[in-house]
Amino acid sequence: MTRAVTAEPDQGVARGPTGPRASVPATVPETTTDHRTAIADSNVEAILDATIRLVQHDSSPSFVEIARAAGVSRPTLYAHFPTRDDLMEAAVGRAVQEATHGMAAAELEQGSATAALERLVTTLWSTLSRLSNLARVAMETLPAERRRQAHDAALEPVRRLIVRGQAAGEFRGDQPPEWMVSVLYALLHSAADDVASGRFKEGDVEELLRGSVLGAFRPAD
Repeated sequence: MTRAVTAEPDQGVARGPTGPRASVPATVPETTTDHRTAIADSNVEAILDATIRLVQHDSSPSFVEIARAAGVSRPTLYAHFPTRDDLMEAAVGRAVQEATHGMAAAELEQGSATAALERLVTTLWSTLSRLSNLARVAMETLPAERRRQAHDAALEPVRRLIVRGQAAGEFRGDQPPEWMVSVLYALLHSAADDVASGRFKEGDVEELLRGSVLGAFRPAD
């Protein structure tokens, strides 16, 4: 007796009215992907805005407070920033991006290096004086390496200006540019601390800061 054999349907092949047809893999429409990306980007921006705003008044806002201020859920906040360090590093990165845009507007490549340095001090102080508490919290909570990574974008334009000033004889040449970058940022953060503690008024500090930076960079006699 002959045994009937039942053919197995082809795996991964859809069957139409007249037989099998090639299956079409499911894909997410590009417009849907773009929409999701736009929502994610918007959520990140809202979270960073809320973090920077809250940190200026409270050094350690909770994730609940940040999520509420940003208008997102806590799971959404944790999905983008799993830890407080991740969130603070991104917030500092946002502030650094703002400072970098300011440096570009200051046209540090134009004119004398000394005049460009004065414009640089004005630009950086304008940003730091508004976000001084964020800077202080970052100094207290972020490891040094993560702080450095967040500041990287703002360091290179300053280093290039210092190299230009040294080549022109306007800045001292007995110290490496990297050290002079550190000196500049140390003076900026010290000035912010003095204002926060009430030792100096914010309106008086920019002129003092400019004089201190120019004095530190001036060639040795």
